[in-house]
Amino acid sequence: GRGTHWTGWRLMRRKQLMRELPLGGEDGAPAPLHIPQHALARGLRDAIAGQELVRLVTGSRLDSLEQDDRGVTVHTRGPGATWWRGSHVVGCDGARSTVRKLLNIRFPGRTAVERHAVAALRVDLPWPGEALLHRQPPWPSGGEEVSARPLADDVWRLDWLLPARGELVTPDALVTRLRDTLAGWCGTTPPYELLDTGVYTLHHRLARRWRVGRAFLAGDAAHLLGAVGTQGLDEGLRDIANLAWKLAEDWHRGATEALLDSYQAERRTAVASRLRAADQSLPILRGGGGLRTYMPGARGHDTLLADGHLGHGPLGAPPSYPHSPLAPPYAEAHTTVGTPPGGPVADVLVTAPDGTTVRLGDRLGR
Repeated sequence: GRGTHWTGWRLMRRKQLMRELPLGGEDGAPAPLHIPQHALARGLRDAIAGQELVRLVTGSRLDSLEQDDRGVTVHTRGPGATWWRGSHVVGCDGARSTVRKLLNIRFPGRTAVERHAVAALRVDLPWPGEALLHRQPPWPSGGEEVSARPLADDVWRLDWLLPARGELVTPDALVTRLRDTLAGWCGTTPPYELLDTGVYTLHHRLARRWRVGRAFLAGDAAHLLGAVGTQGLDEGLRDIANLAWKLAEDWHRGATEALLDSYQAERRTAVASRLRAADQSLPILRGGGGLRTYMPGARGHDTLLADGHLGHGPLGAPPSYPHSPLAPPYAEAHTTVGTPPGGPVADVLVTAPDGTTVRLGDRLGR
């Protein structure tokens, strides 16, 4: 595959190693799987290429959407302009979603929450396979924070935190920042192959509604996040995992309105909690405010820095849906189990009806 399991996590401040966490193996914490988005997109295209039920149409843009009690009709313009008819439509069309605009759904939030410069390069670093978050690195162009994440094929992704509304970052300035960073970590600037660079700005937004009749929003069309390590792509995949089986149930058996409504109730609430946690953390991690002042009973500063990157705590852990409309009513008499109502079930090994050993996640819904 094109993903990389991290073998460790390092947190540094200035010249000091503040925290080192082994990942994977018998004694380590679960290791995140880091996949470049372009590799994931390619993998998804390859996966659907052999699916008879999927037709991929490119070079078209949606410009009209109508729905009734029996289905949805949309029109696309382009070389093969035509009308399409289906039972539902899911707008996964990004931050400037046409589906969201056609449904007249507001998309409020905060602009330019964080800004990053990024570089992908092939280089040897002193901690192969381990991710690093370096706060206040002690060299002139280090800035407030830089992170390094290992990718496949000996490639590293480096991210520098920039002032949210700072000056334009020129290519020469980014290369200077890169060389200073590598020299700071390695003693001298090692040989490297620069593959890609860029600057991106993170916004925090949340659509007011995620369902209008037979039309739904998911991914960046429904939410934008990413500050302090939160993973917008992960949330998009959770959207689809939550919605897909409910649409299948509606198609095959005729789902109740409560089941279809539960998508917004569960996922919008979960993403809103993630955004709230990020907004509460930003003054602590970026502004130097007192931790307990903002978040009574909060996690430690270094732990909070790692949470979003490692998939822990309110910034990164898989969400629970304890208040879902699908959750069973509370009962005084109940059997205590390891997974609370609405919590994610562990993907354990189970025995299938044919006697084979499989993952529980592969059998759910069958």
